[in-house]
Formats: sequence, C-alpha cells, structure tokens
Amino acid sequence: MNKKRITFLCPKSQDSFLLPIIEYFTKHNEYKAIHYHGGDDQDFYKTLQSSDIAWYEWANQDVVNISRGPRYSKQICRLHSYEFFEGLHLQINWNKFDRLVVVNDSLKELILGGIQNMIPPLKISPDFIEVIPNGVDVSKFNFNENKTYNKKIAFIGFVNHKKSPDLLIQCFNAIHKLDPEFTFHMAGLYQDPRTLLTFRYLEKYLDFPINYDGYIEDVNDYFADKDYVISTSSFESFHYSIAEGMASGCFPLVYNWFGSDNIYPRENIFTTTNQLVSIVEKINNSNPNEIMEQRNKARKYIVDNFSLDGQLKDIERLFKNILE
Repeated sequence: MNKKRITFLCPKSQDSFLLPIIEYFTKHNEYKAIHYHGGDDQDFYKTLQSSDIAWYEWANQDVVNISRGPRYSKQICRLHSYEFFEGLHLQINWNKFDRLVVVNDSLKELILGGIQNMIPPLKISPDFIEVIPNGVDVSKFNFNENKTYNKKIAFIGFVNHKKSPDLLIQCFNAIHKLDPEFTFHMAGLYQDPRTLLTFRYLEKYLDFPINYDGYIEDVNDYFADKDYVISTSSFESFHYSIAEGMASGCFPLVYNWFGSDNIYPRENIFTTTNQLVSIVEKINNSNPNEIMEQRNKARKYIVDNFSLDGQLKDIERLFKNILE
C-alpha cells in the first residue's frame, strides 16, 4: 500500500502545538509524515510536489507567499489567534486551500464576523473553516489522589502584555485579602520590558511576595503541589496551561476573555475580582472530600472534552475527507 505523504510546515521555534500531531502520523500505517522547518524554497517546493497533503501551522507570512504561487497538493492551514489580530489571514489566497483549521468556535466567529472597522470579515464559506479543539495528553499529567490542599495559585506562560499582568496582580491581591495563607507562583519568561518593570515596581506596594520560578521544563512536576491555575489573558484561543493544570487536578481560574466559556466551565470564569474571590472562597471552604471530588471533576472535564486522542482522530478524519 502506498502511504499518503503529509508535509507539515512549521518554524522549529513554534512547533510545540504540532509535535504530537506529527508524532502520531509518523507512526501511522497509512501516512508518511514529513516535518519541514523552512529554509531552501526549491527544496520545499520539491517536497510539496511529492506530497498528498500540506499542513501549514500558523497563517503567517510564509503561507501568504505560498498562496500566491502554484498549488501542488491538497492544502490545510491552522490559524492561531495572533495571525488573526495581525490581519495576516486577510492576505492569504484561500482559493488555494482545502480547509482552514481553528481550535475553537469563537475564533471561527471572529474570522467570519471581523471586529467592527478594525479587522474586516474574511469572505469565505463557514463550511470552509474546520473547528478541531486542541488536545491534551493527559497521560503526561499525574493525578494524585492523596494530594494535600496547599493554597497555592500558579500562573504558567510567557509573561507579556496579552496576559494582562496588571489584572493578575489585582487578582493575587484580592485572593490574599480573602485569605493571607495563599501563596502565588509564576513560571515563565518575561517577553516585554514594560511587563517586567510593572511587576518589579508594583510588588514593592504589595504586602505579600510573588514567587518567580522562571522557565520550567516539567509542567507536570510544577503542578504537583499547586491547587489553582489562573489565566488573566485579554484573549486566548485555548491557553494550554489551564487545561494542563486541570489535568493535574488544579482548579481553573479563568478571566472572561471572549470565547472562554466555549472552552472552560462557566463556574470557573470570572469578570471581576469579586467574582474571582467568590470562586476561590467556595473551594477554600470545602472539606477535603469535596476538594478531591472537584479535583477529579477538573481532570475529567479535560479528558472528556480535550483529549489528545480526540484531536488526532478529528485531524485524521479531516485528512480522509479531503483526500476522498
């Protein structure tokens, strides 16, 4: 049997979302996966000519350029939120593609509807956009049935303006006022000097410390003694650290960014710090058995809705539909 050849194009520095997908299709009996990082254009186009499907991760300038050239195979592009807000998707000739993939319904809504007079709608059929939710490999995240409640709140991710650092500090402060036994932990690298300046300046006015742990390799290990994982982002298409924290039995605290309730439980989403405090207070007043039940519920939510296995099956189904 001749295997169908799939070329995955993605810069090596931005392939973390794609690697589990490539690994799956590399081992698949029906497919031959090729991971192309970019480089020589002639070599790339030669690879395309021998491919059945090309998957482009990120609707970036490379894809803009590719869409202006000849088409050699079936083509799929997965768009993330940054390309939408940069308007790069508007520069792509989508007639050269078979499907545009996004990870949630809210991003599909934004692409089709635009944002007032700032980002115009993309004039394509809604059926052209395939929504395939992200997947979490829950087997990589331990769930400890004997985990103690330590009153530790974690933030994980690159620290930049998108993460709303001012709001994050206000959230920490509100929870500290609720219960001064809470501790606050941040894992990630600063990407913006303004953000670094904000934290270093404002922490002098706080009556509690923020523990900075820098970049971490083992997210599972980091969550082992944490109870909550928080997101104060202005917008996310998924926010993996929240899902990974839930898979580890942490309680999610998610700011009400557009589309957040399409992904995470409504009861864990807050719009104001008062609402945030109410969520934390309810958990904080629970007995140990109730806390463990809620930990199990958080993990089960990810298993049921965002498993890696489910994502891979959806992508495989898409490939078969396009090839047929």
